[in-house]
Amino acid sequence: MAGRIIANLIVMGSGVLLRAASQAYKQAIINGTKAGMSAENGAKQAVSKTATMTVEEARQILGVDPNATPDQVMQKFQHLWNVNEQHGSFYILSKVYRAMETIEPEIAENARLDYVAKKTAEHQAKMEGQKPDGDEQETKQQ
Repeated sequence: MAGRIIANLIVMGSGVLLRAASQAYKQAIINGTKAGMSAENGAKQAVSKTATMTVEEARQILGVDPNATPDQVMQKFQHLWNVNEQHGSFYILSKVYRAMETIEPEIAENARLDYVAKKTAEHQAKMEGQKPDGDEQETKQQ
C-alpha cells in the first residue's frame, strides 16, 4: 500500500514538473520572438559579435599601413608567424592569423582592381596607337 502511494506521488510529481517545463519553454519562445530573435539568429549574432576584427585592427596587429603591397603584408605576416611559432604564445599566433584572414579579402580586391586598371590602361594605349579606320583610308589616298 505504501509502495502504491509513493508510485502515485512520483507519477503525479513528474507530470507536474513536465507541464511546468513545457510552459516555461513556450514562454521563452514567446519572449524571444517579441525581442525579434530566433534560435538560429541568436547564435549567429552571438558569434558575429565576438568574432569580428576590423581591417584597421588587423593592420595594426601586422604593423602595415593602408598603402602596403600584398608582398609587404605577406612578409610581415610570415615574420610574425615564424617568430611566435617557435617561442611565442598561441594567443599571439591566433591574433596574427586572424589579422591576415581579415586583410586577405581586401588584398585580393585591391589586386583585382589593380589588374583591371592595368588592363584598361593597356587597352587605351593600344587604341590610341591605332588610328580609326576612316583615317587610315585618307592617309593611303594622299
